Amino acid sequence: MMSAMRKNTATVLWILVFAFIGTIIFSWGMGGFKGQYEPGVLAKVNGVKITREQYDQALQNRFNYERQVSETGEIDENRTDQLRTEVWDGLVNEILLNQAREKSGIVVGDKEIAIAVKNNPPASITSSPNFVDSTGSFDWNFYYSVLADPQNIDFVVSIENNIRQQLLQQKMLSRIASVDHISDLEAKQSYIRDNTKGTVSYILVATRDFVQDTTGIADQELRSAYRSRQDEFKIEENRVVEMASIPDEPSREDSLDARRLIDHVLDRLSTGATFEEMAREYSEDGSAQEGGDLGWFGRGRMVKPFEEAAFSANIGDVVGPVQSQFGYHLIRVDDRRTDDKGDPEVKARHILVRVERSPETLDDIRNRADAFREEAEEQGFHEAARIFNIEVDTLTKVSRSGFIPRIGRNKAASEFLFNRPKGDISPVYSFRDGFAVLRVIEVKKAGVKPFEEVRGTLLKDLADEHRLDKASQRADSLYQLVEAGQSLDQVAAAAGLEIQATSREFKMGEYIAGVGRDAHFSVAALEMDEGDISKPVRTDKGYFLIRLDNKTVPEMDNWAEIRDEQIGRIYSQRQNIVLNSWIEQQRDKADIDDYRYLYYTDY
Repeated sequence: MMSAMRKNTATVLWILVFAFIGTIIFSWGMGGFKGQYEPGVLAKVNGVKITREQYDQALQNRFNYERQVSETGEIDENRTDQLRTEVWDGLVNEILLNQAREKSGIVVGDKEIAIAVKNNPPASITSSPNFVDSTGSFDWNFYYSVLADPQNIDFVVSIENNIRQQLLQQKMLSRIASVDHISDLEAKQSYIRDNTKGTVSYILVATRDFVQDTTGIADQELRSAYRSRQDEFKIEENRVVEMASIPDEPSREDSLDARRLIDHVLDRLSTGATFEEMAREYSEDGSAQEGGDLGWFGRGRMVKPFEEAAFSANIGDVVGPVQSQFGYHLIRVDDRRTDDKGDPEVKARHILVRVERSPETLDDIRNRADAFREEAEEQGFHEAARIFNIEVDTLTKVSRSGFIPRIGRNKAASEFLFNRPKGDISPVYSFRDGFAVLRVIEVKKAGVKPFEEVRGTLLKDLADEHRLDKASQRADSLYQLVEAGQSLDQVAAAAGLEIQATSREFKMGEYIAGVGRDAHFSVAALEMDEGDISKPVRTDKGYFLIRLDNKTVPEMDNWAEIRDEQIGRIYSQRQNIVLNSWIEQQRDKADIDDYRYLYYTDY
């Protein structure tokens, strides 16, 4: 392995350079858009441009790196979408960090860089199997030989430049996300709290046990609630959109190809090939490996054309081709019987050849969509739809969420609809059922839902609040019995409530069967001493009275060994909170113009 690595050092090193470049840029994330645009510029962040070339190169670097570290060497669709977002947000955040760093006057000296290159090579190199020796350890001697070889000067310079950026960012991040000292006592208390376990018994005064009575809720109370919840009932700005859809479906020629194939199979059957053999070779469904065997079935189990052919066939005859929505079938009935109710059943095999859209047909469909768009620009949307015989639908209440009815989630299309003038004709967008061209025909401004539209919601919510109040009053009265010295069992019996118990120990924040993942419940339970009964604890289900039956506190004999790890964990958590908050604040304040929707049909 190492000898092969050394023979291809130059090639591998440049792959690692690009991978390392990728790891610097893509570490943090958020979003934003606005404004004017110019050719080749995907965004401006406080005036600093992100070009299409810059983004595409960064994305390719990241893809290359992901393929190297992936077990399969491939990137699935979901991960691809994640990487696009990470790369984009990373580029934006890098600009914000650089601007903040320049204002702060942070610098990195050559000596710092030299030490880092020698003693702290980037993770993309230390984690690469190409730098691992036969024992599985990082081969420092090989790494130093690479650095010392004059032929690798470009590689070394690239590493130095990128480590310079990394150190600059680290210094800036340390300044932004500085965290107060974490004492030994604080770390120990945090560790004990996070690792304490317990089991409990409890009774629930459930809101569902109280009648939802709306008769006593006055109109004035509803209107008062409506005024106090205006933010909740806001209607975001939305669009009315016309959509011309060009379906992605097989052509007549695709259907003829399938018919030719099923006829070919039929010819082979007539010249001696067995049905089972042909099913295994040609059938395009799950029964193929079983020689097309469908087992026994009665009427109503298969699609109509298939059923009619199967129940009309003689045992042993091959019938078809029979066309259904699945494609073309050849059917052979092997046996007949009646079920327990006297209804007929058949045992049959089939060979299915599906009618599938060919790549050539897909090209034709896409070309038709492009031609429609060009015609719409010249002749108008509806005239082009008439010429091409394309259906036009109207989509109402299209929001800026990125989700578009019929199309699905497509941020590029959403941004186009909300950034371009009314009437502009969109690019061609692909979606599950084909291709679409869009245009906005009406802009609806933001507002608030009218009172009458949300009256039912308000009525239900106020009734639920009244039920919760009744549950609270009952729970308080039960807790008074606890304070008077009664046990949880006595209280439950007096109230006619059943005591429930957890079946296993739980920690704070964990899911609890019968309760759910409710922090109020677990905190109240685990902060008590064994045998204590809590005051009423409010949750979404109602009010709980909880008795802590057993409490397991972690042993601290090995605290000296885990102390630094716990302090580091708390420090990282707090640093991430501070950093994410800073990034979010910077993005909120920044002037970010995002024009990706002009260059990509999905991102």
